[in-house]
Amino acid sequence: MTKREKELQGLRHRINRLEKLRDQAIRDLVMTESRLPALRKRHKQLTDTLLRRETAKLRPTITDEQIKHELFPGLAAVGEQFIRESASMGACDYPTPPAKKEAPVPADAPVMTKPSEQNDGLDVPEYLDRSRRLQTLPDPKTKEKKAERRAVEREVQQADLTGKRRKMPLTGKAAFDAIRDSR
Repeated sequence: MTKREKELQGLRHRINRLEKLRDQAIRDLVMTESRLPALRKRHKQLTDTLLRRETAKLRPTITDEQIKHELFPGLAAVGEQFIRESASMGACDYPTPPAKKEAPVPADAPVMTKPSEQNDGLDVPEYLDRSRRLQTLPDPKTKEKKAERRAVEREVQQADLTGKRRKMPLTGKAAFDAIRDSR
């Protein structure tokens, strides 16, 4: 093997090793980008829970009885006196309100029909009725649709990371080069 062949073989090995390292770095980056939002969300949840617990420990616990006695010191005596007086008077003699009576309907009153039964020609045409169109669409929450959306998100993320979603230059020689390279 000549000196140049050895050098060429060494270069091939270095290129292969660097390409493997690049692919591994892209895989690591994609994995990190996909896991990071979930980790941040969990971190926020745990922080909020811990903060709530700590602030609850710092707050003094006050019962309703303590609040009543601090705000209205004579309330207990007044309440007991009221209970004694009402017990001595017997049952409550408050008048009950009269029951509501419905107004009589005259015999010659027109019969009202539901609006859906009346056909006045002003209905929304089928091609403009959004609710009817939405009912005919497939359910977006099915497993197949979710899997399809995840696959598209992964493709977009991979394209972002590898630089395949870069915008085309709008003017000049760079635009011509981008058009030529895209074919």
